[in-house]
Amino acid sequence: MPYTGIPLRRREDRALLVGAGRFIDDVRLPGMLHMAVVRSPHAHAHLVEIATGDALAAPGNVAVFTAGALPAPTPRIGVVPAFPGLDSVTHPLLAHGIVRYSGEPVAVVLARNRYDAEDAAERVRVRYDVLPAVTDLDAAIAPGAPVLHPGRTSNVVFSHTASGGDPDAAFRRAAVAVDLTMEQPRLAAVPIECRGAVAAYDRTTDRIEVWLSTQTPHSARAQIARILGTSVERVRVVAPDVGGGFGAKGSLYPEEVLVAYLARRLGRPIKWIEDRAENLRCTTHGRGQRARVRAAAAHDGTVLAVDADVLADLGAYCLLVTAAIPARTPLVGLGAYRIPNVRYRIRGIATTKAPTGPYRGAGRPEAAYYIERVMDSLAARLGMDPAEIRRRNLIATFPHTSPTGLVHDSGDYPAMLDRALALAGYDHWRAEQARRRAADRRPIGIGLSTWIEAAGGGDLWESGTVRLDSSGRVTVLTGSSPHGQGLETAFSQIAADVLGIAPDAVTVLHGDTDAVPAGVGTFGSRSLAIGGSAILAAAGQLREQIVAAAARFLEAAPGDVVLAGGTAAVRGAPGRAVALAELARVAEAAGVGMQASTRFASERFMVPSGAHVAVVEVDRDTGIVAVLRYAAVDDCGRLVNPMLVRGQVHGGVAQGVAQALFEQVVYGGGDGQLLTGTLLDYTVPTAADLPAIAWDFIESPSPLNPLGAKGAGESGTIGAPPAIVNAVEDALRPFAIRPLALPLTPDRVWRRLSSPGGVQ
Repeated sequence: MPYTGIPLRRREDRALLVGAGRFIDDVRLPGMLHMAVVRSPHAHAHLVEIATGDALAAPGNVAVFTAGALPAPTPRIGVVPAFPGLDSVTHPLLAHGIVRYSGEPVAVVLARNRYDAEDAAERVRVRYDVLPAVTDLDAAIAPGAPVLHPGRTSNVVFSHTASGGDPDAAFRRAAVAVDLTMEQPRLAAVPIECRGAVAAYDRTTDRIEVWLSTQTPHSARAQIARILGTSVERVRVVAPDVGGGFGAKGSLYPEEVLVAYLARRLGRPIKWIEDRAENLRCTTHGRGQRARVRAAAAHDGTVLAVDADVLADLGAYCLLVTAAIPARTPLVGLGAYRIPNVRYRIRGIATTKAPTGPYRGAGRPEAAYYIERVMDSLAARLGMDPAEIRRRNLIATFPHTSPTGLVHDSGDYPAMLDRALALAGYDHWRAEQARRRAADRRPIGIGLSTWIEAAGGGDLWESGTVRLDSSGRVTVLTGSSPHGQGLETAFSQIAADVLGIAPDAVTVLHGDTDAVPAGVGTFGSRSLAIGGSAILAAAGQLREQIVAAAARFLEAAPGDVVLAGGTAAVRGAPGRAVALAELARVAEAAGVGMQASTRFASERFMVPSGAHVAVVEVDRDTGIVAVLRYAAVDDCGRLVNPMLVRGQVHGGVAQGVAQALFEQVVYGGGDGQLLTGTLLDYTVPTAADLPAIAWDFIESPSPLNPLGAKGAGESGTIGAPPAIVNAVEDALRPFAIRPLALPLTPDRVWRRLSSPGGVQ
């Protein structure tokens, strides 16, 4: 039977459910020292003096290191050169001379256990000369603002504009125009497992092994090798079970490199485990943009032009892809719509806050939020139904090249929208809304969003190896680094179909740079389309080897050999068959083995898409927003395992609803201190706060990879925030409420209802 397309249960879960998972803090090595980090309490300050005497005298303490003890110049984390000049804003391993955000590492302490290390860290005395904090984006680029990095003339780290057509002329001939200012607050990823690293150095082989909670072990290996001044062959990175990443573990951080550096320097294993306070304060935040978006439309609702100016908060430094993430926003800035004229500028701004980085969606949720809020605003101005204005502007033929440069590979956007409306019961809820308004009952609103994203593609390949051993089992080795997606299950289904075996006969290995020497990692909804395609190709090559060997063994033509049930048989001759295990034993005896390896890369991005509908009820007395109905229809290309895709959509919608209604990283405007530094202050929803999700899908296979897959991991975080906010705005429209800002907390909604023209 074919396994691709079947909703098989996740094979990864049993070990986790019975407590057999192995995470970073489970790694314990003889003679291991524990590292604690001394962090700046100030957002911006000169480092005047670091006194370590008291810490060195602390019980159990072994050593204290500051930037002065590291090689000169101070080592820094590398960046993807998305724009010129980024090397001037890279993150040092330890602060030298100046600190630029609260929580920046200033020194590290090593002790025999974690308790002694943290106690000793509190005894390090640091004297600061406090400087002005720069937390507001507009203030950061205002004349006279403190420039955070030497050698730069302003806090604008980069500026990029995507443009096409003649937007100025389009605005002049438009019937209506809207002008919106919107903010995407910073978000914390909040993985269940915080960051952590363990490193051990072997002097006899001059090799260092690093266990790391990461999404990208091969990238981490390359950066660690570069900073340590050694070859990648002398660095092994292992990603054990990873307790959530959501993009935040796709970057390498200073603490993780320090663990490796100090293990080699001292010749002893070093462990560092981040606590929750450090995670909220210092692990990269996502989003963090402010946008002014203007849009013009004709009388019939045809959108003529979009003119956007976006400021992206990069934080104090750039980590690996800090600057690359905002560049995705203009690329997908026109969403699923045919809009011929665009000017879309984005500027990356340095502030005295923790660095930003990828968080589930990574640049695409911001773009979807802007264009979907604009579509509702245009509909309101024109007196049109929000669904109708979308229908009139959706891309209908493929491939389609947007003026921003994105090529939409395949899809059926109108059908997707219609199916979402039907799934939500759109007409029913519009009728119910009218009844409630007539009776002055608790208001409800219906919000729509369509979404797209750019997944996989570019020049990033992925590796795949498939081998057959003499036991008859198949091993898949992938450069993807799964951490909750269910990829072991999906990859086993792909290999099983090609080789005529059951998925249970397939072992999937990943996350170890010794076992899998080359790879890229798991992020950006790429793993199935890119990593899965590499496995499909390698399995196809292995199948050819098996068929050729079976043809020789059975004295048959290769075209007559059929693989099924772990055997190779001659078509039409049931008695002529050989087990795959026997063929592998013969190959091993001949010293050749049976194995195939490939790399796969897509020539450009795949474009997953979707349409989401939210129905909400607003309590005017409390400001509480309740989600009554949520419908999502997604096009992820061909589905290998619908159960896995449903899980990805469910998790994404949960995080998208959280962004819309609950979550926001907040800094104090005067001193730059983090005000949401605990889970009492940074509100993460529970299961009771989230709606049931009615889900369906359409399949429009991508022509860009042999699986026809596109990607599913980020759909909910892109589609949910604008759908929820549009629904709340729709509910409150009779009350002439000014647009609300994210997140729509009860207090914020209540205050706006109590004072419609006032501040939030």
